[in-house]
Amino acid sequence: MHCANEEALLLEVRISRDGTVLWTRCGEEEPEDDWAFGCWEDGPGVPCLFSDIDGDGQPEMLVPVPKSDLSPTVYRIFRWDGQQLNLLRRATLMDDGAGEFVWSEPDLEKDTQIKWVDSFENNVAQVVHCRRATTSRRSLSLVPSRRGFVEAS
Repeated sequence: MHCANEEALLLEVRISRDGTVLWTRCGEEEPEDDWAFGCWEDGPGVPCLFSDIDGDGQPEMLVPVPKSDLSPTVYRIFRWDGQQLNLLRRATLMDDGAGEFVWSEPDLEKDTQIKWVDSFENNVAQVVHCRRATTSRRSLSLVPSRRGFVEAS
């Protein structure tokens, strides 16, 4: 279901089980808002993954913060506690140099070579690799790990 708005396409997010709606919230108008679900000129803020990504038995939902440039994607991480969706934090999925994408904050001033998970599409991650002035993209199948995500074997 969509919520009416002249400047942005806002989405209503619902969590349901067996046809019963357990929780619902309409997206906020400002794309920087923690509860911004929708599409803006800066890009989408649409939930892209709903799964137990940290092994705690509770599902988490990842929602990118809308952006219109080539910078690491910041994800809003929500946890479903059985009754409501709670915002945990905002973080990026950066390559740690050992092949694992970990929740962190990039140091764009210091790093001359960085890789990050830019988006998830059908459980496949789109990874961006920047080396000085060169940028490349590739698709990877990733699975959750203790610190973030690793390539599926």
